[in-house]
Amino acid sequence: MSSQAEDAAITRLQDTVADGRLANSFYRQQQLRKIQKALIERKDTLIEAIVKDSLVTRSEAFTELYSTVSAARSYFDQTSPTQSLDVEYAVARNQDAPTARQGVGIVAIKPQFHTFLFSTISPICAALASGNAVLLVLLKESLDSGIVEIASSEPNGSGVSLYVDQLANGNLPNTLSHPQQARTVAVVDRTCDLQDAVKSLWFARTAFGGTSPYAPDIIYVNEFVKSAFLNALVGCCLKNHDTYPSRSTGHLSVNGSVTGDLAKGSKCISAGAWGQIVEITQRYVQSLKIASLDS
Repeated sequence: MSSQAEDAAITRLQDTVADGRLANSFYRQQQLRKIQKALIERKDTLIEAIVKDSLVTRSEAFTELYSTVSAARSYFDQTSPTQSLDVEYAVARNQDAPTARQGVGIVAIKPQFHTFLFSTISPICAALASGNAVLLVLLKESLDSGIVEIASSEPNGSGVSLYVDQLANGNLPNTLSHPQQARTVAVVDRTCDLQDAVKSLWFARTAFGGTSPYAPDIIYVNEFVKSAFLNALVGCCLKNHDTYPSRSTGHLSVNGSVTGDLAKGSKCISAGAWGQIVEITQRYVQSLKIASLDS
């Protein structure tokens, strides 16, 4: 989007905020109902697109779509016209209104790549339910004009009240960020049920194509159960190796330092389309250093 087009989009959103339509809880519910209806009507297309684009199973694609529709319904239910009217006319009854809330204005949302549909629609619904206009690349056609505008490039911050950055790689003011640069670490205690631990870690790492920001990158295991844990983990990999046709690289790559020539102090235990199990034998091995954020 050109700078001129972006300014025009911001202006349209500012007009929407100024005319006060988003302050009306009935109108907000109407928009949330439109989102939910659009998701349900296009469920088959959305599931196919999620499977194709995210390399996940159909059950995982359905789970993402179901969670997205549930989020829209949840925010719809939270937008209570009766309660809003009660708060609005509290002053007329000579009462205080400590629970009165109003939107901040325009919310710019930059969704993450993991569960892209849910990561996009859920904050849209939250913003609309709170009485805000949205700047986002999605679903403009499903909503009223002036509610959601398209931006193919990052806004410069002018006119935007709040910037929701799920990738956390920008430096704009008034930003609600969700950093993903840090490694996700899992700790396995020696007193745990190893089979349950292995199963949970396997699905946490591989579910949804391995792209979750919460998928464990590093697993710390008590040395007394290390061998048993590795055996159980390899067995789980062999049992579930064909769950996914291919493997996404995830949110943080260990592959850059362990694929091909393993770094000194690390040893490959098992490998497949799902990735690798690498045992770290030295504390300061290069594999533990973060190289870059995957796209």
